[in-house]
Amino acid sequence: MASYAYYNGKYDLHERLSVPLSDRALYFGDGVYDVMLVRRGKVYQAEAHYDRLSLNCGALELPFSTSLREVLSVIHRLCDLSNIIDGVAYIQVSRYSERRAHEFDSRSDCNLLITVTEYSGHGERSASAITLPDRRYGMCNLKTLNLLPSVIALAEAKRQGADCAIFLRDGTVTEEARSNVAIIKGKVLLTHPLDHTVLPGITRANLLRAARELGIAVEERGYSLEEMISADEILVSSTTKFLRRVTKLNGIGTKCADYGLYSALRERLIMDFLHETD
Repeated sequence: MASYAYYNGKYDLHERLSVPLSDRALYFGDGVYDVMLVRRGKVYQAEAHYDRLSLNCGALELPFSTSLREVLSVIHRLCDLSNIIDGVAYIQVSRYSERRAHEFDSRSDCNLLITVTEYSGHGERSASAITLPDRRYGMCNLKTLNLLPSVIALAEAKRQGADCAIFLRDGTVTEEARSNVAIIKGKVLLTHPLDHTVLPGITRANLLRAARELGIAVEERGYSLEEMISADEILVSSTTKFLRRVTKLNGIGTKCADYGLYSALRERLIMDFLHETD
């Protein structure tokens, strides 16, 4: 199947589309990104993802001016060109293109890259994980292009036969290399509060809202590895996977004492997705 991509007004086959050497994303990772789900031509929670993308651009002084309507138009065009019905849209905004120099000015243009690939569904319900020291940068609340620490962590997870890498910073669980993390203890859902060490995930927000609607208490506070090990459930949430339970941590099976809370939460997230995109 032909796969098309978009860069600064140009559509072309994925393998033929060129990005200039001077794009600052190449030299500095000078940009941000976001990911949206497409189902039957409808983009799920497009405004929430676009708002986060815009806030991230503002935080990095990226003068992003493309409207949500324009972004959606590109996504729909890519779906048509690639004959994709259900897809994952990747939107990347990088600072202008110019010869390599650390300094930048406040000019009013950005580079915009958008791709859409096929979406295979809500994915696996369970996962295995390892824990690693959180060696990421101090801007984890922004979806920047600087993902090398997470890439290395996931490579280590793969070497150990695991799917996920859960980070610990000063003894406190922060998040997974590409997902938010929460635990269930009794009838309470715990997750790290929003600060510079965790991403304000769209699915994380959906999860907390779903928990409250289902009468599950929510606490946003730091918790230790020991608390996570003794938890009744360890959950990872993301845009493409929705909600997964960790059934093995550092090679040891977890409790997974399902009181129906995990199943109810996952079902609520998926049903909201299906309802909005019908």
